[in-house]
Amino acid sequence: MAQRIKPLAVLGGGPAGLSVGYHAGKRQVPFIIYEKSDQWGGNCVTYEWREFRFDSGAHRVHGTDNDVVKDFFELMGGDLARVIRPSHIYKENGRYIFPLEFKNIVRTMPLRQLAVGLKDMLFSLLLGSGEARNFEELAVSRYGNFFAKEFLLQYTEKLWGTPCAHLDTSIAGNRLAGMQCKEIFKWLTMGKGHSSRTEGDFYYPRGGVGRLMDALARSCGFERFRLGAAVTRVFHKANRICAIELNGAEQVEVDQVVSTLPLNHFLDMFTPGLGLEDLKHAFIFRNLVLVALFLNKPQVTDVASLYFPGRDMPFTRVYEPRNRCASMSPFGKSSLVAEIPCYDTDPVWSCADDELVERVADSFCRFGWIKEADLLGYSVKRMSNAYPVLRSGHELAYAEVTRALRPISNLRLTGRNALFSYSWVHDQFRRAGEVVRELYS
Repeated sequence: MAQRIKPLAVLGGGPAGLSVGYHAGKRQVPFIIYEKSDQWGGNCVTYEWREFRFDSGAHRVHGTDNDVVKDFFELMGGDLARVIRPSHIYKENGRYIFPLEFKNIVRTMPLRQLAVGLKDMLFSLLLGSGEARNFEELAVSRYGNFFAKEFLLQYTEKLWGTPCAHLDTSIAGNRLAGMQCKEIFKWLTMGKGHSSRTEGDFYYPRGGVGRLMDALARSCGFERFRLGAAVTRVFHKANRICAIELNGAEQVEVDQVVSTLPLNHFLDMFTPGLGLEDLKHAFIFRNLVLVALFLNKPQVTDVASLYFPGRDMPFTRVYEPRNRCASMSPFGKSSLVAEIPCYDTDPVWSCADDELVERVADSFCRFGWIKEADLLGYSVKRMSNAYPVLRSGHELAYAEVTRALRPISNLRLTGRNALFSYSWVHDQFRRAGEVVRELYS
C-alpha cells in the first residue's frame, strides 16, 4: 500500500497563509492552515459595527501586477472595484498630495517656507555624495533638511517608534520618486512630473478587504482550516521539521511546512533551539490601535487616506471607508478610522477605549470635520505585530537566520512578518505562488 502523503502545514491564516492555500489548491496539493484565532485573515480583516464596516487598516490592492489583479477579480466574482482617489498629507498650511510631488509643494506651500525648503533641497542635491546609510540620510539627500522634516521624518518616527537615523532605507519604497532631481527638472522644463499610480489609483474589494480574505478562504475549502490552533513549538531533527505542537499540548506530524508567523516568535518555537537567541532583538514589531468613529454625516473627506506628520496629533493616518466603497457606511452616514501605532509597552496600548475616542474626536472637532453631536458610536480595535520595524542592520541579522534555516529542507517562509519585510497583499499573494512551486514543482 502506498504511503499517504501528509498535507502541507501552513502556519498562520493571514493573507500570506491564505494565499499559500490558494496556490496549493490550484496544484491539487493537500494542505491544512493552522490559525491561532477563531477567524482567518490575520491583520487583514473587515470589522462591523451595526450597519457600518471598516478594515483593519487602509488596505488596498495595488494594480502593479496584472496577473494578481486578474486572480483577485476571479476570486471576487468581479467585485473588485477600481478606485481613483489621492492621498494627502495634512499640515496646518495646507494639504499636500502623497507621495510628494514637487509641483504640488510649489503651488501649496507658503512662499517663505517654500524658499527655505528649495534652498535646503538645492544644497543637498549639489553637495550630497555617497550612498545613504539610513532612512534619514536618504530623505535629507532627496528633500533637503526642511522638506524632509516637514513631510517625512516626523511622520516616519511616529509610525515606526524609532529615530529615522536607525531605520533602513528600504522603508521608503517608491514614495520618494516624485522628488528626484530628474522629476523636478521635468516639471520645471516641461510641466510634467512623477505621479504615483499605486497610492491614488488602486483596486478595492466591494464590502471591504475582509471579503477578499473570505474569497481566498472559500477557495481553500473551509475543511482545510484548524482555527483556534496556536503553533507553540516546532520539532526538528536530521535537518527536517518533523512535528508541530498546537496550543501547548497536541503534536501533529508534518511533511512540508510554510510559516507565515512573526519571525521572532517562530525562532523561539524551535526544539531543540537554533542558537539564534542573540538575534531576536533585531526582529521587533509595531502594534496598531484603530479608533473608528461612526458619524451622522454623509461625507467628511474626499481622499483615500490622510497622513499626519505632526507630533501634536495622536494618530498617523486617517481614512474614510466609504471613500473606498460606498457600502461601507449606511446611506447618508460615514465613518473615520484613525491609526495609532505603538509598542505593547506604550501607554496607548492599554489606554481605556473611551479615552482614546475622546483624543481622536477632539482632534477631528478641532479640524472642523465633525461636531460632538455627529458621533453615533465608536469601535476600538488592537492589532499585534502590524508592522515589522526595519532598523538599519536588520538585513545582516536576517541573512544569519537564513543561513541557520537553510539546512531545514522542508521549510519555507513567506508573508510580511515571516520574511520581516514591508509588503502588501498583492506581494504576499505572488510570493505564496513562488513558494508552492518551489516545494512541489
